[in-house]
Amino acid sequence: MTAPTGIIEDLHARFSEIVLRDVEYPSVIPTTIEQVSELIHWCRERVWKVLPVGRGHSFSEQHHVPTGVLTVVSTGRRGMSEPSSRDLAIDVEAGVPAKTVAEVVEGAGFILERWPREYPGTVGGLFCGTRGSELRALVLGVQMVDGTGRVLRFGGRIRKDVSGFDAAGTLIGSRGTIGWLDRVCLRLRPGVSAPAERVSLPGSTAPAPFAGLSKRVARAYDPYDVFVKHER
Repeated sequence: MTAPTGIIEDLHARFSEIVLRDVEYPSVIPTTIEQVSELIHWCRERVWKVLPVGRGHSFSEQHHVPTGVLTVVSTGRRGMSEPSSRDLAIDVEAGVPAKTVAEVVEGAGFILERWPREYPGTVGGLFCGTRGSELRALVLGVQMVDGTGRVLRFGGRIRKDVSGFDAAGTLIGSRGTIGWLDRVCLRLRPGVSAPAERVSLPGSTAPAPFAGLSKRVARAYDPYDVFVKHER
């Protein structure tokens, strides 16, 4: 079963600059966070769902996408700040390859604790995937788009901005089921310093399975059930 022609034509007309033309499923590569917000509003208006994907153009060979689902590929979001020695942080957009982040950080003389250099995908795929919770201690802040199309920011570049309920941690490891991860701010340590003590995270920050307050926060992110829910 294919999507109604009128909806596909509307998608191409409304988002002509970012639509992928030669793939099996309706797909886009947004380059700005405003486009992501517009796409989510478009899907809500048409009762479509959003499937975030972080591995690039090979997704059509690896996924079966049902009718009424728009695949939104994160590889158009590839911005990255310079590693900062002042606040020991770096801002990275979701579409940057994880290997590129490691190369830039190490080339500037810094270290990302436990960063998986062998990971072949993007930063968005890494943090929203099953390995995301392993790296939660690196995250100082996130910027995301929720299921209502709102742009939300949690945390910041300095530790005192990261307090209260771990809202960012609810998104980490969620596999794109509750929101679009647009960018993360990562904690660095100087390459010449003593190794930082590893942080053992309490179970309440683990995103799977959602329970209690975390489950209610996740529902608040996506109250209209816009994002595709996977088997977890």
